[in-house]
Amino acid sequence: MRATEIVLHFDEREIEALQNALDCFSDESCTVEQKLREAFDSLYTEFVPPEMQNAIEIEILKENIARQEQLEADKRFGLFHIREDNEDRYYLNEFIQQLLAGAYRYRLYSQNKLSSEPKKFADALLGSVPITVIDYENLAERFEDEPKILSVMDFDLDDGTVSVTDADGSRVYSLQSVSAAAYQAHRSRQLTAEKKAEVFAEYLDGKEIEQTPLVPEI
Repeated sequence: MRATEIVLHFDEREIEALQNALDCFSDESCTVEQKLREAFDSLYTEFVPPEMQNAIEIEILKENIARQEQLEADKRFGLFHIREDNEDRYYLNEFIQQLLAGAYRYRLYSQNKLSSEPKKFADALLGSVPITVIDYENLAERFEDEPKILSVMDFDLDDGTVSVTDADGSRVYSLQSVSAAAYQAHRSRQLTAEKKAEVFAEYLDGKEIEQTPLVPEI
């Protein structure tokens, strides 16, 4: 929407007098600004031909639809598998897209520092959208070709590990390590998001858990 600001100057005594004269009681929407808006709408309806009003309304609608479509196209997600108490849950989360955010959320959860007091870690991931295991596996397999997924995170609280696949490859850490790294990254509120990510990565450097390849039975 191409918004244009119209600035009108009035003496504050005139505004105050008009507001008092409106006598709106408890109606919070009854303001001088609202009355000016209603006056504009009245003038617009009276003087702008109906066919032009319709044409403008269609243009605005198209712009709003295009803007909403662009917002949807720009969305990025973190892909989660959470295992806790022998229960597996799968999610997409628009707000927790990278391991640092997930690790910090885990730290708050594990130390009972979340005001919502979630009973499960999965419930601590605000904004998560549940998906099926099939959807999770399909998205995880297509990770390199799926730009909307920024990372695939597997938090296994039962064995105390978290695995992540993102732009830097695949790694596995202990939950204790990522929790401590998240603490280091968030110690100072003065750090930028980029600096926090650097501190987080530096702390985890060399703390990867080596995965022992499975040996096929003979």
